[in-house]
Order: sequence, then C-alpha cells, then structure tokens
Amino acid sequence: QTLVPLISWGELFKEASGLAVLARLFLVMGCLIFAFHPDRLVDPQSKNLSLGLSGAAMATFAFTRASLDFSILGTAASLVHNLSIALWFGGLIFLAQTVLIAPGGDDLMTAIRHFSRRSLLIISVTVISGVVHLYQLDGGAILTSRHGRLVILKVFGVVAMVYIGGATRQFISRGLAKKRQLDGRTAAKLRRFVLTEAAFGVFVLALTSWSVATLPDKAPPLGSDRTDYAFVSDRSGGGFDVQLHMTPALVGRNAVRIDVYSPGSGLTDLTVQFNPPTNNVASVTLNVPIDGAGSAKLPFSEGVPLNTPGLWTIIVTGNGPDGPLPSVTYTVSVLANTSEAPVNEDVNATTSTIAGGVSSPATVVVPLGETTVPSASGVQPVTATVVTTTP
Repeated sequence: QTLVPLISWGELFKEASGLAVLARLFLVMGCLIFAFHPDRLVDPQSKNLSLGLSGAAMATFAFTRASLDFSILGTAASLVHNLSIALWFGGLIFLAQTVLIAPGGDDLMTAIRHFSRRSLLIISVTVISGVVHLYQLDGGAILTSRHGRLVILKVFGVVAMVYIGGATRQFISRGLAKKRQLDGRTAAKLRRFVLTEAAFGVFVLALTSWSVATLPDKAPPLGSDRTDYAFVSDRSGGGFDVQLHMTPALVGRNAVRIDVYSPGSGLTDLTVQFNPPTNNVASVTLNVPIDGAGSAKLPFSEGVPLNTPGLWTIIVTGNGPDGPLPSVTYTVSVLANTSEAPVNEDVNATTSTIAGGVSSPATVVVPLGETTVPSASGVQPVTATVVTTTP
C-alpha cells in the first residue's frame, strides 16, 4: 500500500503541468543549498546559480494549468506575473529580515533606495500581467465563477500592498533622500511598513493557493474529454443505450471512449470487443467495469492495438439488472497509417459472444465530464483491461 502513492507519481510525466511540478520540486531542493549556506548568495561564482534556480522555480508556476487550452499570451503573462511577484515579495522579505534589522551606513541606504526605485516598475508589471492572466482564465465571468471571486479578494490585498508600498516609497524619498546613515529608530519604523506590506502579501499568496484549486470560467470541466474523435457512433437507444468514440481509426493504437446512458445502475460485465476483418489477426476486448450510466476512456498512449486495415466489427455487450442486454455492433473502417481520413460507418444491433483470452496489465481510464452522460448519473473513475485473443 505504501508503494501506491509513489507509483502514481508516474502520471505527472504525462502532462506539462505535472512535469512543471516535478521540475519545481528539484529546483526548490537546489535552492535549499543556498538557504543553509547563505554566504554563497554573495559569492560571485555561485550567486548567479542561486538566482537562476529560484527564478526557474517561480517560472514553473506559469505551467500550473498547462493541461488547459494552450495560450502563448496567457502563459507569457503568467510567467512574467510569477517572476515579478517573486521580486516584489522577495524584496520585501529581504528588506525586513536582512537590511532593516539594525542601523547601518551607506551600503544599507543604497539597498533601500535601490529597492524603492525599482519597486514601482515591479508592482506595475505585476498588476498588468495579472490582469492579462486573469482575462485569459476567467474572461468576463469574474463575479460568476468561484475562481473569479477569489481573485477579487486578492485585488483588495494587492491594493493594500500598493498603498502601503507607496507610503513607504514616499517616506524614503522625503525622509531619507539625503541621509547617509540609518539610525535604529528610523530602521524600526521602516521595517514595520515593510512587514505590514509583506503581511498583505502572505494573504494574497494564500488566496492564490486557494484559487489554483478552483476552476477558472474558461477552463473545461475537470475530467472533460476534448479529443477530436475520428469515429463517433450514434446512440444505440433502448435499454442498453451506449455510444462509442474512437480515434484515429488507423492501424496501430487507438484511443477509445464508451458512454453508457442506460441502464442507470446494475450494469455488469461491460465489454467492448474489436473483431478484425480477417481470421489471421487477433481480436481485442476491453473489459470496462462501469456499473451504470457514465463514461470511460482508454487514452491513446495505452490504446487498443488494431493491427490490420479493413472493416473492423466492434461489439458492445453487458448484463443488466435482469440479465444479458442486447449487444450493439459498430462497423468501422480502419485505414492504413497514411494521410487518408477514416470513414464512419452505420450502427447495427445484433447479438454476439465474446471470446476469452489472456489479460494484460490494467490501464487507468480517466473520468469524463458530465457533458457526455446524463447529469444526474455522475461519472466514475474506472480501470480497463485489454484482453487479446490469439486467432
């Protein structure tokens, strides 16, 4: 049982967002070296590496939602937004915990003035890139989506940070413009300003973490299927109402999705058998343990191997609450792996018997969105086993 979470990490390699998470993990681990050896931050031979590791770690957040429809503008805005946040918030923490902890001379005053001059540009870039990224995610549905409402709360926090930051810059430009030394009282006062701004930053970051767990308005529902299927059958109707999707309908691996509309419950032994056009090619059977209305998909990476071109006969069978259900047959033209487009064929209702075989290891099938099945039925995560019958 303890191995299951480790094995499931393999799913991270299938999506850009998962790869970004793994990259961020290793980059943060690299940053820990400098956290335990802060002297290396000012070492000319290692300071660029420390900046590169931390900057790259922040940049990976731009790919958090990379599984959604890719947008160059949205990804670029997210990348700039995350890096500018790191400079803004990181600069505040550096000032509060390193620069302003005691009185100082010219070097301390130089650091304060430098950050004060740069912070206005950093804040402007953060706000502009954030607005662009928000539009890419929510559009005009800021008040109607949970993600958008959380962003509204973030805006209040950002406004507070901007206001306090403006007051801090004004204090620095007017009160410290000509000073070459910073006394303890002034340092403590300035540190309170910076810590207050950073506290609102923590509030904003907390809301950001919460919003990542919600779905933006422009994002497809979790588990929805956006595959452009080459073959989409009609619904069979009746007591065994199913619909089959397959792509690319070419020789080789094929992704398959099965939607069950009825029976709503009590379904057992659901199988999808793929029979070749000739007797010298193995048939393939999918055993799909759905117990009622719902959908299951076998992804292309683990798809059904169709090893010869021609008219394949696909038979869907199952048992209902009262016994065997009438099987449904589809005829699909599978083409050689060329540029030719696959042809969709009609559906014929027949009865058939599924041959036995040897099971291969189970493959995980992702749940699909409620748009593919009656909304009241829900969608179940299932597994499917490919069974190949040798002719």
